[in-house]
Amino acid sequence: MNRNHSISLTTALLAAFLSTFAAFAQSAEPRYVGLLLDEPAVAPMRVESDILAEITQRIVADFNKANADSLYALQLLATSDAGIVDRTGARSNMNDFETLLVYQGDVIAQNTALFNEKVVADLTEYLNSDPEHSVVFLGGSVALFEKLGFGANLKTTALTFGEDRAQNGVIPTNPNAKIFDGVDLDRGIAWITNAAFPAFNTFAIEGDNVSTLAGAPAEGHLNPFLVGVSEIDGQPFAKAFAFGWRVNPIYDSAPETYKANFERLLTNMIEQVGKPIDPDDCVKPRYIAPNFDAIQRALEGYEDDVDEAGVPRLEDHFARLANLRERSQALEDAIANGEEEGIDEKISAIQIDYDSLQQDVMFSYPDLDFASFLYVRRNPNQLGLPENYNSNSVLPKTGYNDELRRFDFRSGENKLVFKPEKG
Repeated sequence: MNRNHSISLTTALLAAFLSTFAAFAQSAEPRYVGLLLDEPAVAPMRVESDILAEITQRIVADFNKANADSLYALQLLATSDAGIVDRTGARSNMNDFETLLVYQGDVIAQNTALFNEKVVADLTEYLNSDPEHSVVFLGGSVALFEKLGFGANLKTTALTFGEDRAQNGVIPTNPNAKIFDGVDLDRGIAWITNAAFPAFNTFAIEGDNVSTLAGAPAEGHLNPFLVGVSEIDGQPFAKAFAFGWRVNPIYDSAPETYKANFERLLTNMIEQVGKPIDPDDCVKPRYIAPNFDAIQRALEGYEDDVDEAGVPRLEDHFARLANLRERSQALEDAIANGEEEGIDEKISAIQIDYDSLQQDVMFSYPDLDFASFLYVRRNPNQLGLPENYNSNSVLPKTGYNDELRRFDFRSGENKLVFKPEKG
């Protein structure tokens, strides 16, 4: 899609939102959602804000298609020296909104209009004026969490330019949490690579009313997915979500699976913010079943792609998988019933047997007739990969400190083969 930041584009979006409001005026009372962008009123929106506005408008439209009895209406909001305004520059009545989405992208800084006293005062008054008022903070706006009473000791470090190229995702604290309904978890990770990327290299905040819904992969940027919790009549509510991820300017080119994950997470946040939250959603479960479906797909793929006679012990693999599923379900039932005796031993035994089956299935494939491969371990501080607007001619000839290594995936041995003396 061509994004030229033209005034006509912003005008067209504004007209679309206003027409949505006009339509709702003729129907049932909608649930108003405000999208506050760290942008001045009237001026053309920047790339990330423009993309997020389109995504959010599409999500709201999908809500209304799915459930005509629970209508949503979206309005774009802007920042100003006077506080929060609509896209025409007029002051907004914040009490109109049941939920606010707040986004800072393109420029990540805490000296913009989004952080001025008037805007912070408007947000504070909004949250405090009604127990049901709630906010979803996205991108750099998560740095407002502390200013609005969620946690303390805010710490952030900037993300170096270009590091958005890495594979990115979040690891749910509890994969069964409602906020991850419909999200595709691959190896326990919700990948959103190229659909979105972290707003910070690291983001951290402490507090009794802040809990972690998801963390980052071991080699990823530490931008946890947080929830700010309040209580109404002793019931914990998700008063605010903090998801410190930015929309990628090349969003349209991102893999469909990763875009779907990002949009599902955003959809769930809009639907669930301001609603009761299960405290267990932020607690790692005692037992998480292994990915049995992955082994199932592999075995079914063998049946489709390979003559059955060429896959040793195929029936045995299916039988072992069925047994593991039965044991896993029995274990989950025992934990749910409060049983304690032998639980840890059963968890360990299932994981050991799963790992053994996984390896046996992999090595059963006839074409996998080798045991090891060579690879280059690169120095993370000097990858030797030019930016996409440069070529290899810009790369230095020394200083890489790389290694040629051999990995044996049957034994797990990782052995150094060669390392240049001068890198």
